[in-house]
Amino acid sequence: MLEGLIRRFVELNPDGDPESIDWSAIWDDTLSYDELIQAFKEQYPMYRWDDKRPSEQAYNGDRVKDIASEIATRLDAEDFDKLIAELQRIKEEILEDVRRVEAETLSQQPKVEQPQVITQAQPPELTGVSIKVSLHLLAKYPFLSSAAPLLRTYHITNLPQEVRARAQERVLEAIERGEKGVLPKLSNPWVELLSFALSRALVLYVDDDWLRRRWALAEAARVERLLHGESDEVLLYVINDLGLKTKKIEDGKWIMHFNQYLHLSRRLGTEPRWKLVNRLMDKGLVTLTRPEVIRLVREWLYDSFIQTKTLPTNWHPEEAKAIKEALQKRAAKTVAPAPSMEWAPCMVALRNRVADASHFGLFALAAYMAQKGYEVREIVDVLRVRSDFDEKIARYQVEHIAGQRGSRIKYRPPSCQSMKTHGLCIEDGKYCPYNIKNPIQYTNRQTT
Repeated sequence: MLEGLIRRFVELNPDGDPESIDWSAIWDDTLSYDELIQAFKEQYPMYRWDDKRPSEQAYNGDRVKDIASEIATRLDAEDFDKLIAELQRIKEEILEDVRRVEAETLSQQPKVEQPQVITQAQPPELTGVSIKVSLHLLAKYPFLSSAAPLLRTYHITNLPQEVRARAQERVLEAIERGEKGVLPKLSNPWVELLSFALSRALVLYVDDDWLRRRWALAEAARVERLLHGESDEVLLYVINDLGLKTKKIEDGKWIMHFNQYLHLSRRLGTEPRWKLVNRLMDKGLVTLTRPEVIRLVREWLYDSFIQTKTLPTNWHPEEAKAIKEALQKRAAKTVAPAPSMEWAPCMVALRNRVADASHFGLFALAAYMAQKGYEVREIVDVLRVRSDFDEKIARYQVEHIAGQRGSRIKYRPPSCQSMKTHGLCIEDGKYCPYNIKNPIQYTNRQTT
């Protein structure tokens, strides 16, 4: 009924401010809908209350979403936020009464324990998790399904300036920070929520494949860092909302069906601990730690964020100009040496697809270039095209490979047999001299 009253007020008083009404002070559970209208009319005679009288049945729980959507089109973000909070409070009070009645009913029934029998490997059932979904939570995780109705109340071509500025900032931070993640700013949850959707649209508008993967990585990394600070209840809520078949078991362990695990960990396979053969698995369920679950959530989000979407026609955002300029400045810093005829074919191929090469391939390329006499700076420049590039980490790893750190041993590139095993040899060595054992031994036949 409160929802009906709010909707009624907005319809009859388009210039009125709903926040000027003290809804809770006049509300009385013992009054009928018509009696409530009369009470508000007596307290606030300056507003219209009588016309377009809707029936009490028109405002039952089945129309909550429609009502909220209609209210949202008439109120600004701040007012809508306050109204949602009030409705949420009333909803929680009702749910608490329902839980109390259910608990009393169950306590009067005899308890019968059913044995759990697992006959075959099946994905774990999703654990029901009930948490309070606030605007603050949606600002941190704007991909949740609960955020969709709020995002639909705005159009991409008509967003406030502060949202547009924050969206541009998010994209520029993604270019700069990459795997370090976009820095969350939650002081204004509405701006943070809306700017996520707009930043994604800006990335798609610029239409640069590297930028799209870089932005997806930075936003997924932002979520990963936030999830580490959440409770298990919030983590489970996010996991369930994404549709991931994962749940928590005793001793702080988590389980995931191996089919899903293999899909989410495919990019992590170069690290031995992520290989399925090194995991504890029982009845098709892989045991994980909480940080590992969060890492796999990041992988799922990355796959989701890199997907393309349709943009509005005739939309030409001003923010795209600054983003394109940032990409041009970054490209100008990349002065990577091009491979010569003296390079082994497998290394030329790796050099030409550094952006998508595996960690094994990157190690092979860095070791090959170090053995060929390239400086650390030149090798690092080659790696800049990767969406997950972090100069500090890349420089440290290259210096280690080049023998300038750690054991001070300059690594040799993997053998030709290892390159074949990892699918990196070009046509089974067809273009290489006969019987060489390592790419570093390659010499061009035309120069010999």
